[in-house]
Amino acid sequence: MDDVLSGLLWAISRLADDFPVVPGTQRLRVAESTRFLHDDGTPLRVRIWFVVVSESEVELLSIEAEPN
Repeated sequence: MDDVLSGLLWAISRLADDFPVVPGTQRLRVAESTRFLHDDGTPLRVRIWFVVVSESEVELLSIEAEPN
């Protein structure tokens, strides 16, 4: 899971504006992984909810991993 989180955080740090704004919100965005298998074999998907604060800053609001 560390690799998945690292990849999502890298994408947010480099391409935050490329993630679309969640419909019905003004600034909320979500980065979502593809489905992968956790160490115990459970299929998971990771989402990181965030907002772009400025050109050089994002605010991470939530990280969730849910069975898929």
